[in-house]
Amino acid sequence: MVVTIISYNLLHNFTLPPGFSLARHSTPPLSRMVPLLLWCLLLFPAWLVWFAHLVICVHPEPLPDAVIFNMPPKPNTPKPSSNIPKSNNRHSERLAAATSGQPLPPASPKTSKTNILEELINVDQPAKDKKSSKDSCPCGKSSGGQCWVLTCSQCKQAWHQACAGLKVNLEKPAVESLLKSWHCPWCFVCPFNKPANHQSNKLAKNIHDKVLISSTIQNITDSFTAETNKLSDMIKHLEDRIGSVSSDIDSIQGTQLAISERAVKINDIEIHLQHQILSQDALMQQMNSLKASLSKVQDDISKLSDVRSHVHEQDLPTLPSISTDPPTSISVECPPHNQHAIADMTENFISVESSDGITAFLDTLDFKNENGHSVTAFGAQYKYTGSRAPEEVQAVPDQLKSLLEQINNLQKDIYCQQYPDSVKYNRPHPEINSILINKYSGDSSFLPRHSDDEESIHPESQIFTLSLGSECKVDFYQKLPNGNQPDSTITCPHSSLYRMSRKSQDFFSHEIKTENVTGTRYSLTFRSVSKWNKNSTCLIGDSNTGSLHFGNDKRKTFGEMMPGKRFWAPTIESIKASDCCAYKNIVVMCGTNNVKLPSVNGPNDVEMIYQEYVKKLSEIRRLNPKCKIFVCPILPTKCHEINKGALYFNKLIFQKLIHGDLGVQHVGGFDSFLDGNGNGLLSRDLSRQVDRNNRPDMLHLNLFGVRKLAGFIKQAVFSRRQARNPSLNRVDGRAYSSVVASSSSMGNALRR
Repeated sequence: MVVTIISYNLLHNFTLPPGFSLARHSTPPLSRMVPLLLWCLLLFPAWLVWFAHLVICVHPEPLPDAVIFNMPPKPNTPKPSSNIPKSNNRHSERLAAATSGQPLPPASPKTSKTNILEELINVDQPAKDKKSSKDSCPCGKSSGGQCWVLTCSQCKQAWHQACAGLKVNLEKPAVESLLKSWHCPWCFVCPFNKPANHQSNKLAKNIHDKVLISSTIQNITDSFTAETNKLSDMIKHLEDRIGSVSSDIDSIQGTQLAISERAVKINDIEIHLQHQILSQDALMQQMNSLKASLSKVQDDISKLSDVRSHVHEQDLPTLPSISTDPPTSISVECPPHNQHAIADMTENFISVESSDGITAFLDTLDFKNENGHSVTAFGAQYKYTGSRAPEEVQAVPDQLKSLLEQINNLQKDIYCQQYPDSVKYNRPHPEINSILINKYSGDSSFLPRHSDDEESIHPESQIFTLSLGSECKVDFYQKLPNGNQPDSTITCPHSSLYRMSRKSQDFFSHEIKTENVTGTRYSLTFRSVSKWNKNSTCLIGDSNTGSLHFGNDKRKTFGEMMPGKRFWAPTIESIKASDCCAYKNIVVMCGTNNVKLPSVNGPNDVEMIYQEYVKKLSEIRRLNPKCKIFVCPILPTKCHEINKGALYFNKLIFQKLIHGDLGVQHVGGFDSFLDGNGNGLLSRDLSRQVDRNNRPDMLHLNLFGVRKLAGFIKQAVFSRRQARNPSLNRVDGRAYSSVVASSSSMGNALRR
């Protein structure tokens, strides 16, 4: 009807074919229907299409699969035998289960996920057997005569009774009647529209969703696997590249180090060549000068031979000799220092009870007369000029042990304040172990002027004096310059304690004059005394001595047999003579940083450096006249230009300083620091290759070089003592040769 109405409306909007005259109001009603009938005939195909749509589109939704035709079973009909084979077609089983509302049968365990997905996707497609025939059931199996084989009346396809869904017992007449118009599951189409809420719709939707989900999961899995494989390949490729880059970096670093070393060698070779060229030029000039001088001398000889008979020997003038040698010592004034005659004084150091007990004990002792007073001693033996103390060592009595312990605690506190690095290198404080007791009996007693500067006293220790009894006055004098008037005077009342440092004894002396004591007075002097203090050493040096330390640790220091301290002096100008006081041996290793300065261009500049060096040594000798001074030659370097100044400086040391009047000795063995190739450079086996900034190191010794240096210094100190007194050939039962041979053992554990 809709099509007819539309056609009728179109009729009035278009011109009719020629031969028709259908005016709107001029024709009768019947004549107006003729065009309508004609258009209906023309639109007959459209009517047919519309009718087909009504017939075909009865069901608004597509059928999920073929509906299995199930005939109702007859009453009292036995169930089909279980021997009837079932279809082996998994598609048919899944379709039958989906239409019957039962769960899907599980897939075969041997079937992969890909095959399952393919089966789910192709569930509505006809089975594609390798050998398809209409004479056999689509299941591809034989029933073995256990069920009927039905033939479709439309497509002639053979079906097993069970495969077609006819799970009832059929007799032959029923089968013959059924085959006349029976349609197989592929050909049967239900003529009725199923309800919207029918179970088959839900099953079909579930199957469709499962297929879609499975397909999506499989696609995601495949994509993820492919991307994972790609990432694995990329990671492996990157690892290979990283390994290659790492090896390239190592190779570059090795090449860079080799280039640096070669650059140093090339620089050294260039400097050596320049040195050789300069040396050759100098030799050529000297040879030319000698030739000219020789020719001139020959001419003079020929002239002299002509006038020989006319000139007498007494008529020839005598030329004075001119010495251009620089002085080996320089007169200097007293260098500045920070020492005082008295470090401090404490009144009432001990209680009245303790002082009375000690005084009563001292009254019972036997004293030996000495110059102006009498003496006795306890503890370690202390020897000095004019000593009358007992030769036998007397143990400290119980009455004085608590006092000695109190003095030692005071000594420890002062030492740790002055030398804070002593704990780091296991350098214990000097132990107070000697007590010298002087007794003054009235105003006739006195103490001659003297200094406690014996070499057996520890150079870094303090000297404590406790006064008991009558009051006494002590006068102090400066040694430099020699003064006859007291520089200071102190009054020592009963139970007072005054302290002097061992270093101050090199600057001051003290005495007690007659009439300065009115009654009986005891003075107890506490000192740190040891035979090893005769080897006390002050090491003044530059950075090559930075790894040398003093202490009791035999592996990291010089050991207990060689007490001392190292003082930092990078240049000759930084040497302080006051640091050398109280030490028996002074070792100076300095000058490298002076001769390497760019301003040093020739021998005259080196001689000026040498003059400053001699001045500093003269100051040391002025302050410490009893010490032994050892100088170390300047170490060779890896630069020929620096070595030229160092060689000339060492030449001045050996030719002038050693033979001068300063009493200077040298530390031997420095020739072993040369590389042995005859080029005069520092050995690479005994020196550092690069410094802390990874630059070529031209000056500094390595661990093995420091060991050698420590051995040479220790050997010089001990050999000097043995040469001074050949009878002292043993140390604690060991020969001095053994001590010197083992001197390098301190370097075995030296650490930078």
